[in-house]
Amino acid sequence: MATITETLSQASQDLRDATATVRGVLSEVRAIKDSTVSQTTTIINNFAARAPIKTIAVDPGNGNDANSGAGPATALKSLDAAYALASQDYILQIALLGDDTIQKRHAVSGKVLLLGVAVGAGAYGSPYVAATRKVRFAAEAINGSQPSFGRLPAGFFLYSADWRSENIDYEVPNCAADLNYISVFSLIGNGAFTLLTTTVTANVANGRGFLIDPLGGQVTLTFSGTLGTNAPGRLIWGVAAGQDPNGIWNARSNLKAA
Repeated sequence: MATITETLSQASQDLRDATATVRGVLSEVRAIKDSTVSQTTTIINNFAARAPIKTIAVDPGNGNDANSGAGPATALKSLDAAYALASQDYILQIALLGDDTIQKRHAVSGKVLLLGVAVGAGAYGSPYVAATRKVRFAAEAINGSQPSFGRLPAGFFLYSADWRSENIDYEVPNCAADLNYISVFSLIGNGAFTLLTTTVTANVANGRGFLIDPLGGQVTLTFSGTLGTNAPGRLIWGVAAGQDPNGIWNARSNLKAA
């Protein structure tokens, strides 16, 4: 039978063990709290430092390129005018209210959103609801040849850009035989394309022209839609009809056949 002294000694040891356990738990709680505070601070700082969004309305039927583009009543007329406003200082979001043909070659960097819309009571007070719109490209840009490239179709040089579109259908042009370069999206540096709810077509079977060229980097393409009339083999430069785009070094995609 344990003596009183032994019992008290064991009780004291048990108390020390319990105290150590509590201290260990408190230390873990403090570490979790510090980590949570740090993560929350990072989220808040990233949110505060996010690029602002500049929304521009484009109405090819009723707009005017002299307008501000701030809303449906003051919409620009052309996508060409809208893309002239692109900047790394903000995310350019274009609300396209009708079909349009891009006539010029543009240089764009940063993040670009192109949304097919109609005027209506949208979510969160937006004046727009989703609607399918079609974008075509002139077979030769009207703003002349470009250094090192010569004559080009209308379209874009994208400098490490992030291009996203929703409810936009694209039509690939047929370029003349004497054009040296025949893609409408030319990627300079790594970049991402996200094409959602889209149909890509080409206006001529077996024509000369491609939608995307990972010219100077790797393209990551997320595609949700349909490769329509004449489009197979015209989506990405260097990827033949039915070929897996992941089979070339400078393309990554959820598509398994382009």
